[in-house]
Amino acid sequence: MRISPRASAVVIASIAVAVLIGGVVAGNAETPPPTLPALTAEQLLTKVIDVAGSASAPPSFSGEATSSVNLGLPQIPAGLGGGTTPAIMDLLTSDQTYRVWQSPDGVRVANTLRVGERDLVANQTDAWLWDSTTQTARHLTYDGAAMQAALQAHRDGAPPDPATLATAIVRRLAPYADLSVTSTQWVAGEPSYTLVLAPSSPTTSVGSIQVALDANNWMPLQLQVFAKGADAPAITVGFTSISFGAVDPSTFDFAPPAGATVTTTPLPSGRHDMERSDVSDTQPRTIGTGFDTVIAYPLAEPLPEEAAAFLPYGGPLVSAIVVDHGGSTWVLAGAVPVDELNAAAARLP
Repeated sequence: MRISPRASAVVIASIAVAVLIGGVVAGNAETPPPTLPALTAEQLLTKVIDVAGSASAPPSFSGEATSSVNLGLPQIPAGLGGGTTPAIMDLLTSDQTYRVWQSPDGVRVANTLRVGERDLVANQTDAWLWDSTTQTARHLTYDGAAMQAALQAHRDGAPPDPATLATAIVRRLAPYADLSVTSTQWVAGEPSYTLVLAPSSPTTSVGSIQVALDANNWMPLQLQVFAKGADAPAITVGFTSISFGAVDPSTFDFAPPAGATVTTTPLPSGRHDMERSDVSDTQPRTIGTGFDTVIAYPLAEPLPEEAAAFLPYGGPLVSAIVVDHGGSTWVLAGAVPVDELNAAAARLP
């Protein structure tokens, strides 16, 4: 039996999400590190939160970024992808390059491929998710006030923005970590502090998360996730170059080429309607808190044989299992050992 498109997507997505909650850059090693005023970890955290929650517009910028993921995964069975999650599959299995633009007018993230490009383009009235390899576009329409909620709800297949990703992780996981500051460094040509989050949980497989913060704009420029006992990061997402300044508003306009397949979805304008539209039996569930959070996805159909053979998987940073519980089949993943996933499975409805 072949897995449904929705189910095949969430299997891979669950692994990616679990790692991210648990994304070349640092400059020439011969260049002396920048000399910056001493700041405590709490002061750096406050600056990150203040900038993210500021009523004023975030700094406008454009830049180039890369992502590198090395989870120690074996060859991922083709049945797990189902042909529906190329962006996530690429993120998990190969280094990626991005171009990023942001201003009060919108945001644009372009994932440059060997042949083609994937784009997230969003302005005050609509957003586009474009894949030139398949000539397909998802068009989301909304009012300006709902833009941030729309982007958050529909970013699962979009390229990552390093600054947004790092900020979200720091804000979510800081209460569950011991904070410290390591030596300063140059990232994308900018003088930066390095904020380190070391999980207080003895259970998680995450050893630390290190975030480089631009000393001038307090924007995260690089995110690295280390497994326990590892010297090299399992995940690195960050800018290789960045330029702060005005961005041409036309950058955030998009028109699909002739012949493209376009799917348009108007998003609810009211908060109540948006929350009601998100209610679904196929929505993921979270079990646990902080670094011990486990993501559980219900599957509409059993996994194909080649996918079932891949699980359970216990890696240095992330684990995943499939279980039958309560008359449903679930895929669970998290930055915890397999036995913790089994314990979480017992708490499913």
